[in-house]
Amino acid sequence: MLPILLVVAGVGIAVWIGARSVSNKPPGGSETMVALLFASVLQVVGGSAFSRIGNVDKNHARSAVRRLVRVGVAITNARVRLETVDPETPPIASAKAMLFEAQFAVGDGIADWNDVHEAALREVLAEGGVE
Repeated sequence: MLPILLVVAGVGIAVWIGARSVSNKPPGGSETMVALLFASVLQVVGGSAFSRIGNVDKNHARSAVRRLVRVGVAITNARVRLETVDPETPPIASAKAMLFEAQFAVGDGIADWNDVHEAALREVLAEGGVE
């Protein structure tokens, strides 16, 4: 939200100076220069803030992938343990279905991290994924 406000404020100042320049009492040269300099600074800072959106910190990415892999391993182990229980028991069938859906969702999350920060996923999987 802040990057948008900064850019809009910068554009707003530039438009305000442009509108005032054709009025009966246009701003002086120094006032125009200061206002346009301020507008430029706002736009550059807003653009810089936009550029940081979506950047992934390597340590944070590795930590997030590690947590996803731990959850995936735990869900997979629970599903494998449920396979040994009588499948006709209604709560067991329901638990199997929920674990299968959760396992799919975690796998999808891991695949998303692979798209965002492939190196972090590779490193976590090379470490064994869980501690």
